[in-house]
Parts: sequence; structure tokens; C-alpha cells
Amino acid sequence: MALYIHRDKLKIIMKSKKFKPAELAKDIGVSRIYIYRILSENIPIGPKLVEGLLKKTGYKFEELFYFGKEQSNSYLNINAIPSKSSQDETLPPETMNHSGKKKQAVL
Repeated sequence: MALYIHRDKLKIIMKSKKFKPAELAKDIGVSRIYIYRILSENIPIGPKLVEGLLKKTGYKFEELFYFGKEQSNSYLNINAIPSKSSQDETLPPETMNHSGKKKQAVL
């Protein structure tokens, strides 16, 4: 089981207490990207965030957090097998650059 935050509740608290994501992140000791992600995605959260939010907001644990079944990220599926493109079949990987285009030959 993973720990999640009630995102709507956090948004209401941040608005009422005039917390900005970047300032909240700095006060808690987490990255501002992490704050933005928990506000927009239903991701499991860590103990540092839990402790920081409880201290910063004054709310009870059960008012902000809940336990749920861990969900896999739709954009990061480590069990997925990538499909081959026709380009993969014609050119070896060392001849490709980061964008999938053919590298220029070095003479």
C-alpha cells in the first residue's frame, strides 16, 4: 500500500493559507517540481512531505493523507516492451542520434 495526499484538500489549504508551491517546497525541504507533481498527479508521497505538510498546515494526518493501492505510472511502464520501428531495422543504434535521425559521418 502506498500513501497518497488528498489533492483537492491540499489545493484548498494552499489557497486559504496563501502558500505558493515554490515557497511550500522550500519550507518543507522538497523540490518545487515534486509539489507541482503532487498537485497535478495522483502519485505516492514520501515521509518528508508528510512530516513537512503536517507541521506547516497544522492539519491531522487523516485529513490530508490516505492509503491506497500503488498505481503504475502510465508514462513509465517498465514492463512494456518497446515496439521496433522500420528505422530500427535498417540502421544499427550507433548510427542514430538522440532524435532518431541518422548521424553525420565523421571523416
